[in-house]
Amino acid sequence: MVARAKGVIQSSPAAFDSPWEALAAKIVCQAIADWPDRMQRAEVERFLRGRWFTALCGLDGEEIIRRLRATA
Repeated sequence: MVARAKGVIQSSPAAFDSPWEALAAKIVCQAIADWPDRMQRAEVERFLRGRWFTALCGLDGEEIIRRLRATA
């Protein structure tokens, strides 16, 4: 999903219904891009488990954390 979202954002911002959806996708993608930085992992995990993350995209933050840990 994240790779797909990054591809969509980079290829065509018009792929989203509104500028707010495009902004939400960029925020989520930036959080995931920050994951490799061990100093920011706790903050990224807190974001992915939070209400704001759910409000931005409606995805399962725990599942994303599991996938990120599996690739680390």
